[in-house]
Amino acid sequence: KFKGHISSFSNAEIEISFSPLVTGKATSDFQIAFTDPDSPPIIITAVGTGVDVAVWVKRQIIDLKVCMVDRLYQDSVVIQNRATSALRLRFDVPKPMQDHLEILPRHGIVQAESSFPAQLKFLPRRDLCETCKKYVDPTSGEMNVPITIKVADQTRPVIFHVKGEVTISDIEFSVENVDFGYCTIHESVVSTVTIENKSSLPQAFGFIDLHDYVEVQPGDGFGTLLPFEKLDIDIIFNPQKAGEYSFELTCKTTVDRIFKLPCKAIGVLPPLQFSSNVINFAATAINDTCTTTIFVENNHLDKNQFTHPVPRIGNGPVADVGPTSFEFVIPEDCPITISPNIGTVSPGQRLVTEVRFSPRLPKVDIEEECQRIAIARQETKRKEEERRAADLLRQEMEENAHKKKKKGLYNRRPISPKSQLKSNSSLLANSSMKTNKQAAGADKNSQNESSSDEYAAAKLSLLRSFTSQSVNYKIPCFVASGSINSTTKLQYSVYNTLYLEIIGTIVTPALIVISNNGNNAIDYGTVSIGESETRTLIIQNISDKTLKLHSTILDTGGPFEMINAMRSLEPGASHTVSISFTPKESTEFLEVMDIISPLSKLAIRLNGKGVAPNIQLSVPNHILDFGNLLTGDAIAETFKITNVSSLPVTFNVKQDSIYERNKVVKPLANLAIEKKFDDNTPIVGGSKEITVIFSPDHPSKYYSDLVRIILFDSVKTYHLRLIGKAWPLTLYALGGDRIEPTTESLSISTSADVEEDQKLVKKAHPILLTFKSWYGKNGYVPVNREIEIGCVRTVLQSTKKIGEFWFDDLHSAGAKGFSVDPSRGGLDPGARRTIVFTWAPPIGHNPNIPVEFDLTMTLKDYGTETYKIMLRGMIITA
Repeated sequence: KFKGHISSFSNAEIEISFSPLVTGKATSDFQIAFTDPDSPPIIITAVGTGVDVAVWVKRQIIDLKVCMVDRLYQDSVVIQNRATSALRLRFDVPKPMQDHLEILPRHGIVQAESSFPAQLKFLPRRDLCETCKKYVDPTSGEMNVPITIKVADQTRPVIFHVKGEVTISDIEFSVENVDFGYCTIHESVVSTVTIENKSSLPQAFGFIDLHDYVEVQPGDGFGTLLPFEKLDIDIIFNPQKAGEYSFELTCKTTVDRIFKLPCKAIGVLPPLQFSSNVINFAATAINDTCTTTIFVENNHLDKNQFTHPVPRIGNGPVADVGPTSFEFVIPEDCPITISPNIGTVSPGQRLVTEVRFSPRLPKVDIEEECQRIAIARQETKRKEEERRAADLLRQEMEENAHKKKKKGLYNRRPISPKSQLKSNSSLLANSSMKTNKQAAGADKNSQNESSSDEYAAAKLSLLRSFTSQSVNYKIPCFVASGSINSTTKLQYSVYNTLYLEIIGTIVTPALIVISNNGNNAIDYGTVSIGESETRTLIIQNISDKTLKLHSTILDTGGPFEMINAMRSLEPGASHTVSISFTPKESTEFLEVMDIISPLSKLAIRLNGKGVAPNIQLSVPNHILDFGNLLTGDAIAETFKITNVSSLPVTFNVKQDSIYERNKVVKPLANLAIEKKFDDNTPIVGGSKEITVIFSPDHPSKYYSDLVRIILFDSVKTYHLRLIGKAWPLTLYALGGDRIEPTTESLSISTSADVEEDQKLVKKAHPILLTFKSWYGKNGYVPVNREIEIGCVRTVLQSTKKIGEFWFDDLHSAGAKGFSVDPSRGGLDPGARRTIVFTWAPPIGHNPNIPVEFDLTMTLKDYGTETYKIMLRGMIITA
């Protein structure tokens, strides 16, 4: 029995052998049955004739299997003789095959009832398929050679067959040669070459006698090729010095075949080098940052190529010794930051360079997720509107049926359900259209907010579904001789380019920000110095582990301060972080606080700007002068406070005469401030108007008070000085030397002090004028002094009476050299006049004796006031 399997639409070969035991014709039937019950069995009839010959071959077919060209294969041929006498025989090989196939010995004698062994040698040549096409298939290489044995005294020759498959032992490269181009000594250039086994047999191969600067992978250049298999190998070239390279790779097989692959390359030694050309970052979460440093070194000190390798391109000229500049060019959308990315390194020096790996979600993925979320929201909204429409329709139909039943409208024409449904549908459509218009208007007004919400939702969705991935970046660094500070354009060669390979793994963050649209930055904006503003941020644990959190310490002398403490977070739990900002100076502040967990860290970026509040007063020099006023009158002056800073300003207005420290005092002369707003009123980019009323209750030339404008409760204070004069009559006189205090006391006045002041008012007012003369070329030099006489314009006296003034005893004053101009006159209300006093020492005056004279000045309007003008003259050295 023979069992086998045949696939669909295929065929199978079944071998039937015939070994007759007796001479004559033999017949046998064979049945081929199938497991498929629908397939009928097949009957095959085999017919054969047994012939009785004396000499026969024990193996009718000698199968040499697969044979390689130029390789020797041997087998034995055993000839049997059943006759009772010895027989002579000869082997005949087809003539085209005689150069490849040989049987030794060619002639022989087989003894009676014995066997004769012969040796078959097969050495296929490369031209076998071309010269022996009759016996060898040129395409498949299958061989079938009939060998004839001729026996003496036997008319029927004995034939046996030599079968096999002839194949070649070639290995073929996909390229004729490899050109690695320019390669620096700090990097490796990989060229991928495909090798193909052209043989039907597996071949073991190996690259031997490799140079130190060449490497073949995989398997270090050793391996096995299956029949007709193609294998990609990486040839790695890493020069150790600058120069031109030309070499051959030798591939040898186990059949001692050698195949050569020519290679060439140019080695480059750049003027600069990195302390490390490969950076391996630890697993870094999205929105996290991992930092490391490398050095950019300039070790090119001289051009002596006999003592050490010098920077050059191949066998070209040696690079100049001097400052060498570099520039890193980072590809777009690469989460790598190099600082500084441009610089100059002097000979023998090295520059520290910081490399930061900050993985972020790609914008394209976020935008696609935004679109998906927007479509999902629109679909949800549409289904909700359909549900509302159905509910509204059902409610209206129920109301109509209830009304109809209640009113008993049996005589009216009934409304068909179809028309009622149509009417309700139109009503519903109008209502839905109105709702859609309102929703469209609302969506248009809040488009930016919706977009930001969708953007934040997209980021959170991607963060939750993110899977870890490994990344590899190669950052080119261009090198040029010279300094970047020079005005000339630096010339660089692309062959001197250095490459910094960065390898990292991006993982899912354990902590994310779920507030502030997922933004981990807190911007406080502008805050006044001394003010405090608090912002919060909500973080969530999206990992499957409980995280124990702690944060980095903020600058203790800085404006940022974390208010609440960290705590452990269960999976899915959230925590609110509160941070206050209290600037102490007018500058911009930026600080980063890291919230650290065992799995990752979350950087919170804090920035704010401290602004000094600044206002302007409309009063020049911050002095508000009320001028001269009659006792009992009142006058109001107005000034403005303008906010010239970029933030709202809150202020208080305080008057020293009212708000004296730890005392309750009586305000002098009723200096009152009238405000049309409350304290701590903010000014937002505008101004506030303040009215000050001066109402003196007693005569004085030295009314004074101080108004303090305090911003933000003592952050900054502005001062406004209030001054004024009060007179008992409309006429007054000012001038002379100081003989009394220039300011009024803010202390509480007693009744005795008030009575004393009233007595002084009735006496003559003293004015001291001191004259200092000296002796000149023409005698004593006259000296002038001035006082001012004015008339107060008052609202209490409506008449326009002119005031008068005059001086008494001018003749006696003239005897001592004093004169007055004018000595008499009148003044209109609001007018002022200057009185000039002159002292010209008379002839024969004794310079050692001062001159004294008291002159009386009378002022008269509705009343009379007397002034005592004390004139004092003296001679001084010029």
